Amino acid sequence: MGVKHDFALVPKQPNSLETASPGARRILSGMIADTLMLAKTNPSAKTALSVVIGGFSGIRWPVLFKAIIESQWGDQFDVKITSETNAMNLLTSVGQALVDLFILHVDKDADCSSIGELLVGLKARYGKPIIVWGTHWWQTVDCELPGADAYLEGSNWIQSLLNALATYLRTPANSSMVAKTHSPWRSWSRPPRIVMMDDLRSVLEMLESVIRIWFPDATILTFTDAELAYQELMREDPDLFTTDVCHPEPDGDELLRLLTARNVKYPIFVMSAWVKTKEALRPGCIGPNLNVTLMPKPFPLDELYWQLLSNVGLSDWVQRQSPQIGNDQS
Repeated sequence: MGVKHDFALVPKQPNSLETASPGARRILSGMIADTLMLAKTNPSAKTALSVVIGGFSGIRWPVLFKAIIESQWGDQFDVKITSETNAMNLLTSVGQALVDLFILHVDKDADCSSIGELLVGLKARYGKPIIVWGTHWWQTVDCELPGADAYLEGSNWIQSLLNALATYLRTPANSSMVAKTHSPWRSWSRPPRIVMMDDLRSVLEMLESVIRIWFPDATILTFTDAELAYQELMREDPDLFTTDVCHPEPDGDELLRLLTARNVKYPIFVMSAWVKTKEALRPGCIGPNLNVTLMPKPFPLDELYWQLLSNVGLSDWVQRQSPQIGNDQS
């Protein structure tokens, strides 16, 4: 379903001017005038953007949403993300705080009427856009949640989110997500270079399409032939190498053994429907210094995005935010 309302994510004007005494109004007016003058003389000043997420478990999600928004609009907005694991507590936990946008995850087993009451309450109190991520009522029955302004598509939630934000922010997303002055993205001297190996062309096409959401200017080289993939790795080190395990020789285990012997430093994502743990790989194929992340198929897209953030785009920034985030599996 598409966006239903045309909101703009701009902070509410302070209602203190309406209730304050004349003297206070003059002081507040002077403060606002000073702020506007500062904004005019300081074009780099950013607008505060307060985003509340609810119903997402784990400590990765605030970082992910902040990274998504800042990668596109970080030069315009000072993004603040707050979260409430239990979405039903939002009306009491957020209180009277200023909010510009809600992003809510609705569990498939949640009570429809209760969620509807929550959304109506949030809309009545804050009057701000509410983006809902869930795949239950509006896809299984002919109904919509009252108060929801947009729905995120489960299989393509990043692009759905960017589309909704572009509408609400009244400004298009940047054509490139790479290296804004105030963005946490790594300042690349060139677009990242990624080599991907899988014997199924359809898998490679899917991976390339989702990776380009984050790195639209990336150089992505795809191979269904492991020998050709290894020749490319020998020619030039990439910023990331992805591979499956079960394919014609040299198979994934042998590729890892060869890369271990070369003592490569770039991250390697091993994506396999058959290998669920590193212990299931051939003994000795992964050296102690090889940077390998195992991603058993099927893996959720947010896991792929998280690993891209942690290993390619935001590794230093993620660690500064919280050393424990990388160990969180939620």
